[in-house]
Amino acid sequence: MAAIVPVGIDDKRRRRPCCQPSCRRKERSASVIITRNLERDRQREARVPRVLFLGCGESGKSTLCKQLRFLHGVPYPTGELVQCRAMIHQMAINDVYRLVLAASSASVRERLGAGLVFPHNVQKAMYKVQQWSMDGMPERLTDDVVACIYAIWMDPGIRRVYDHRELFHMSENVQHFFDKIATIALPSWLPSEMDILISRVKTTGIHDEVIVTEGTMIRIIDVGGQRSERRKWLNALSDVHVVMFVVAGSDYDLKCVEDNTTNRALESLDVFKQTGIVAQVCKAPSLREAGLVVLFNKTDLFKKKLKGVPFGEHMAGYRGDGSFASASQYYRDLYQTAFDSVCAELHIKSRPLKFYDTTAIDKDNIKLVFHSAKSYILQQLLRGVQLLK
Repeated sequence: MAAIVPVGIDDKRRRRPCCQPSCRRKERSASVIITRNLERDRQREARVPRVLFLGCGESGKSTLCKQLRFLHGVPYPTGELVQCRAMIHQMAINDVYRLVLAASSASVRERLGAGLVFPHNVQKAMYKVQQWSMDGMPERLTDDVVACIYAIWMDPGIRRVYDHRELFHMSENVQHFFDKIATIALPSWLPSEMDILISRVKTTGIHDEVIVTEGTMIRIIDVGGQRSERRKWLNALSDVHVVMFVVAGSDYDLKCVEDNTTNRALESLDVFKQTGIVAQVCKAPSLREAGLVVLFNKTDLFKKKLKGVPFGEHMAGYRGDGSFASASQYYRDLYQTAFDSVCAELHIKSRPLKFYDTTAIDKDNIKLVFHSAKSYILQQLLRGVQLLK
């Protein structure tokens, strides 16, 4: 048995934490350095403008954020492109299923008339797609799935159904991917910038990233726009310098996906005014100097649609000539009036809103608009800093 050696007093002292003045000075010095670094990081973060993008579902705000990343942010690495490819494949599968259901629905067929007849090969492809509801949706674009999509999409009757997609909530980006369905199904295919921009993936939660434009860092924050996501908006409003509310100008003849009854353009206006966004920006001390910008997005589709779908038939208070200039001014007046009304209710002085017409998929347009808006964003940052002093 090993001998037990008594522990001496000197050994015990050596094992105790050092309480010498030099040790305490080192600990205090390390604590000071950590505190100083944290404060420096906090001040540096406070100097980064925070821009919050809000808007109803399918307004294009997430597309705007993606375009800003392409222009001023971090490029998409290969791994992220592979993830985008998988999402686009799933989107194509879901879209052809919805298109087949629409082509088979009594309401759509009644609207298009008795001439909607599909040849045998298309009927066979449609039947296979309808069976997905029982067998399970495909997880990828197999050869059989691609063949079904191609046969369905090439049929003139299906194109007629697609041209009336406002009846069943189908996005205008479907044609872009269906026209090259065989290409995007190739294992070697990776999405381009345009593919990523026009792909439609519902935003859930809060997403933010930093972009750098002309040497200035700006944090952009994107929040889901569906009704179920809007409860998160007020949480995201904390300490932002500019709120950019995105409106799909071309949606004046469409209904909301959630109830298929409410006009989308009027829903957007109601959300702007009634959900507390304007009131929060006006009332909250941390937001009192925050800027409020309204982006009328999808200008390209808006101009095109006005040629065939009269604006006044869907916007009851409109009395203009139906031109883009007249309709867009009507939108501006609606939002400025809504803002003025909320300010009056809160006994707060109103101010002119900033308005821009945007096309999120147009790189040159977004570059020009954001360059113009940048000085306003920095001005709001400066006002916010002065308010906190």
